[in-house]
Amino acid sequence: MKTRILILVSVLLAALMGQWAMAQDKPSGTPLTGTEIQKLVSGAVVDASNPIQKWKGTLVFLADGTAYIQVLFYETGKAAQDSGTWRIAGDRICVQWKVQRGGTENCIRHFKVGDNLYQSWYEVDGKTALSMMYRVRL
Repeated sequence: MKTRILILVSVLLAALMGQWAMAQDKPSGTPLTGTEIQKLVSGAVVDASNPIQKWKGTLVFLADGTAYIQVLFYETGKAAQDSGTWRIAGDRICVQWKVQRGGTENCIRHFKVGDNLYQSWYEVDGKTALSMMYRVRL
């Protein structure tokens, strides 16, 4: 029951971010330093969405470097979850999921774009792509 409520709350919060995020095709806002990213997400629960990949979900970044993700693909209604590790490298957070992205570590830049509203972006083949829009639960 808790999982269903968590997914529902995540979907509703992320829906508020979806329309704004669809208009974005490159990073905007103020870049965060590695120290700022660590303070922001360490021990935090994050409600996130990606309007391009069409998912909404929740991420947890434990202070010990463990990470969890649970997402709902809103076109298909399928849910997925994964676990992995996270670390700070320079001004990026590097996350390695066990399954997602083939278990490859990805290092991602973060930008503050509003009051408790952030974007994360990664580079693939020399191109920048939106990783997610998110809010940290306060």
